[in-house]
Amino acid sequence: MSTFLWIQLIVTCFLGAVSPGPSLLLIVKNSISYGKTNGIITGIAHGLGIFIYAILTILGIAFLYTKYPILIKIISFSLVLYLIYISYKIFFTEEEIDLKRNNKQKYNQNFLDGFMIAFLNPKITIFFGALFSQFVNDELTNLEKFQMAFAASFIDMIWYTFVSLIVGNSLIRKNFNNTKVFNKISSIILIFISIYILVKIFT
Repeated sequence: MSTFLWIQLIVTCFLGAVSPGPSLLLIVKNSISYGKTNGIITGIAHGLGIFIYAILTILGIAFLYTKYPILIKIISFSLVLYLIYISYKIFFTEEEIDLKRNNKQKYNQNFLDGFMIAFLNPKITIFFGALFSQFVNDELTNLEKFQMAFAASFIDMIWYTFVSLIVGNSLIRKNFNNTKVFNKISSIILIFISIYILVKIFT
């Protein structure tokens, strides 16, 4: 691809990554509650989910959503269930969080949550379907297709790493004296996002 097309691809992927949603909320929450390392791990896992969707889209799997639109509703509903599960865990957690240090025991759970939020979001495939349709053709090599998927994933990881470094900074975290209140607010916002997705599914 030409340099201009690569720039267009990178800019579009960046705009898609920075758009607000449950992923951003979860990564901000993890960064503040458990430290920037946990936020970065959540973001890296999210980027891996993005990479899988990007590869599948480039390989042409997106046509399934056109042929079987019920798949979008099924996977979207799975995302809603997972968001409700996360909200429940966050809302009813009673652990005392030490804002002066990272909480390493959360690495595995934060990785799983970051990956699943991306993996259970079929709208990502729709986004990539519209995006990659401008670039994918028979002249592209397999290496170039891989590079396109990697670029989308890498941009996603870089953005969420940046967010984690900012909000997970000790100077910001120390202003959150009551993490239980912050957790409950985050949980309620996730519930509202889940309701919004449900409404979009059935309307």
